Amino acid sequence: MKLTDKFKLIEIGNIEKKPRMLVSKHNIRFNKPLSEQMDYTEHVKIYLNQEEQLLAIVPCVKNTIGATKFYKKENRKCKNPTWSNQRFIHLIEKINGWDLQKNSYGLYPGKLDEGGIYFDFSKAKVIPKT
Repeated sequence: MKLTDKFKLIEIGNIEKKPRMLVSKHNIRFNKPLSEQMDYTEHVKIYLNQEEQLLAIVPCVKNTIGATKFYKKENRKCKNPTWSNQRFIHLIEKINGWDLQKNSYGLYPGKLDEGGIYFDFSKAKVIPKT
C-alpha cells in the first residue's frame, strides 16, 4: 500500500491556534495561544462591564491591588490559566442570560488600547454539550 493523496493529514494535539477563552459551568479556561498573546503574564487585573457585557484582562505585577493569578509557569501539570470561582462564573452566566448546564461558550479576544485584552460576551460562540 502507498500513501496516496487520498490520505489527509490529521493533527492530533493542540489544534486550537487562535487565542480563546472558554466559559463552562465548572471554570473559565484560557488556551495556550492566549497565554502567549498575554506574554505569559503571571498576574492580571479583571474588569467587568456588565452594562456593555465586556470583560477586560490587564497584565499587572503580583503586589498590585486587585491582582489575580493568571499564567502558572511553575505548575508542571497545567500552566494555562483556569479560574474556578463559582460566584464569578454564575455572575457571567446571569448577565449574559446563558445556560451553562446545557452549553459552554468560546470567546476570542480583542486588544485594549491600554494593554491587555477584552472579551465581548455578545460575540460568544455557543458550544453545545454532547
